[in-house]
Amino acid sequence: MYRALGVIVAVLGSSLGGAAATPNAVAVGEAPVEIRDMAEFSLTMTGAATTWQFSIPAGTYRDAAGDVQQFSSAVAYVCTGTSDNPHYSSGSSGVIAKSRVSCTGPNSTIPIRVLSLLGRTTTNSISSLKIVKESEYPQSVVVNGPARTWYVPELGENGAKRGAYFRASHAGQSVPPMQTFSTRGGASKFVYVK
Repeated sequence: MYRALGVIVAVLGSSLGGAAATPNAVAVGEAPVEIRDMAEFSLTMTGAATTWQFSIPAGTYRDAAGDVQQFSSAVAYVCTGTSDNPHYSSGSSGVIAKSRVSCTGPNSTIPIRVLSLLGRTTTNSISSLKIVKESEYPQSVVVNGPARTWYVPELGENGAKRGAYFRASHAGQSVPPMQTFSTRGGASKFVYVK
């Protein structure tokens, strides 16, 4: 099972100093511990969408799918991540949540990793949430296209037992070969699911 709480990862670079790279294989391993910490922190804090900006210096890059993209000048992107409220899904026979990411900027496709967590508690207290489901996997987001959806738990896995309070969260981070940068985490509303 992939680990996830809501980590969003843009692979192509950042305004925090991403360096130009020649085409290389893109690592798709698990997100670093600090991303997990950010997602766990977001699970118990005030929920909100997350928005982050990053730029990619001119250069040639290979994305997670192995496609080469050439930028003759620096490009800038703005991405927004949200965590939908947890809800019962008959398809997963339990409670699930969804994280969504959309990006604007020059038309392209950006590989993004989302670490998503689903917390559950039987008391009406956010501070008592325990992580019961998580997912972490990369997907490609079409810039200026519809939001891409990540599921927690992953498709094909059973959801969490309902009849409790739930909250979902997410976070993100770029991955090699670009210089690493992190995004803030965000969370859904704290809701009771019958």
